[in-house]
Amino acid sequence: MPNRIAFIVLLFISFTSFAQQKLEKLTVEKIMRDPKWIGTSPSNVSWSEDGQYLYFNWNPDNAPSDSIYFISLSNHIPQKASVSQKQNLITSESVTWNEAKIAFVYAKE
Repeated sequence: MPNRIAFIVLLFISFTSFAQQKLEKLTVEKIMRDPKWIGTSPSNVSWSEDGQYLYFNWNPDNAPSDSIYFISLSNHIPQKASVSQKQNLITSESVTWNEAKIAFVYAKE
């Protein structure tokens, strides 16, 4: 009989513990605390000089660092930029705008 009472007590404690875990408040922070659920957002977005391509830093493969990708007006599937494209890319950080913000200058090589 004492074994049966001990078993019932342990079963009750286990059930109570399990029920408390299930009833914890679910918050957005708890759901989104893992970066894999959040995903990766593009950053440093900039248009090409001719306005045909949109370049951005992105890391969809969870690599050690971001890579430069682009989409075009006719193709919205992101593609990695080639070495040539990266070398010729003019970003907002590499230019100096005039006061009217209608023209800019930049240095290359």
